[in-house]
Amino acid sequence: MFAQEDMFSNIFQEGQSVIVHYVVLASGLVIETSSTVIRIQCDLLMTGEPSRKNLVLFLKGAARFSGEVENRDLYIRYFEERGVKSIALPPLSYSVAYENESLLYEALNNVNAYSGLIVTSKRALLLLQLVIKKLEEHQVKKILSTPLYVVGPSTKLAAEKLFFIDCRGGHSHNAQALAEYILSSSSATSSPFLYLCGNNHLRTVSVKFASKGYLLEEIISYKITENEGFKEKLKALLVQEAISHIVFFSPSAVSFSLPVLLQFIGKGVRVGAIGKTTSSSLADANVRVDFEAQAPQPTALFNSIKSHLWPE
Repeated sequence: MFAQEDMFSNIFQEGQSVIVHYVVLASGLVIETSSTVIRIQCDLLMTGEPSRKNLVLFLKGAARFSGEVENRDLYIRYFEERGVKSIALPPLSYSVAYENESLLYEALNNVNAYSGLIVTSKRALLLLQLVIKKLEEHQVKKILSTPLYVVGPSTKLAAEKLFFIDCRGGHSHNAQALAEYILSSSSATSSPFLYLCGNNHLRTVSVKFASKGYLLEEIISYKITENEGFKEKLKALLVQEAISHIVFFSPSAVSFSLPVLLQFIGKGVRVGAIGKTTSSSLADANVRVDFEAQAPQPTALFNSIKSHLWPE
C-alpha cells in the first residue's frame, strides 16, 4: 500500500485537468477519468478515512463444549473482507445442565401431553439430543414429529439435523418474535408448551404466554456463566488497543461486561448491539446505543455500523 498522494502523482501529470469519478469496491478503488478507467488494488477506502482507524470488538461467542459447532470467525472474515479490522472476545461460557436430564427424560416420555416444544438457542438442543438417545424408538418418533418452535435459521438447521420434521418459527430473530408467532398461529389449549431454556433467560416467553392464558413449563437445559478471566482480558484489550466500536451479541454479554466497559464507553468508543433485546439491556444500563443490527447476521451488522465507520 502506498500513499494516496504518491498514487495520484504517478497517474496524472502535473497541471493535467481531468474529471474524476470513483467507486469503492472491497477489492480496491476504481478511478474513472474522461479518457480511461484505472483500477488500483488498495485497502478499502470510504470518504478518505483509512480502515486502520477502525477496530471493532465483537463481544460474542463462548468457550465451546462438546457437541457444539460454531463458526466464530464468520463476522471477523466478513468485516475484514471489507477492509475493517475486528477481533472477538467471548464473554460467556456454556455448559449442559446434566442435573436436569432425568427431568427432561420424564417430560419427553410423555410428550403427547404438550402442545409443542420451544427452543430459543441451539445450545438447548444438546440436552434434548442426549435424552432422545435414551428413549425407546416409538417414543422418539413421537418427539420428532412434535411441533418444535425455534429462534433463527441456525437453531432450525441444528434441529433438522436431529431429524425433527416439524420445525416452526425459524424466521424469528428473538424470543419475543417467536412467542408472538406461536400465539398468533395456535389456539390456547389446556396442554402446556415445554420450553427448554438457559439458566439466566429473560422472562419474555413466559410473560407473553401468561398474558394470553397459554400454559408453559420450563426446563433449564443449559447454563451460562462468565468466561474465566473475561474481565481482565477485556480491560487489557481496551487499554492496549485503540477500540473504536464495541458490538454486544447478547444481554448476558452486557451484564458481564459493564463493570469494565463503563470506564471506557463515551471516550470515542461507539456501542452497538445485535437485536432489540440486547439494545434494551444496554439502554436499561444507561448506555447509548449508536447502532443496532436487526438480524444476527454479518450483513445486517455491517449495514448498521458502516455509517459510523466512515462518517460523512
